[in-house]
Amino acid sequence: MPGDGLLHALYYLAKVLGYDVGYEFRYTSHGVYSEGIEGDRALGKLPSLPREAIAAVSKILGCNSNCGYRLVVAANLHYIATKLYPPVDDPVEYYLARYPGAKKSEVEEILRRLHEAGLL
Repeated sequence: MPGDGLLHALYYLAKVLGYDVGYEFRYTSHGVYSEGIEGDRALGKLPSLPREAIAAVSKILGCNSNCGYRLVVAANLHYIATKLYPPVDDPVEYYLARYPGAKKSEVEEILRRLHEAGLL
């Protein structure tokens, strides 16, 4: 999965927003991941996401020049905060422990945006 985390993150967040993307996701050492996406991508059959799904994700994250990074962080934070078992007390600290190069202030802002959008 290295190098294509952005693709998995985008489809994952579209699913979180209620779009039927047709894939299931799990959390790996690289972040959110779907075997179905990889299979369809290898076959050249990966369906396009609706433009409105991409626009909604961009708006929630306040994307400008660093949208890819924010997208991956948001997908991972959402999964950490909502699906990991046992539950995580502090998604930001958990994220920072797994990805030590991340800026805490940026991760906190992305988590805040997910809360404000009603996704957490």
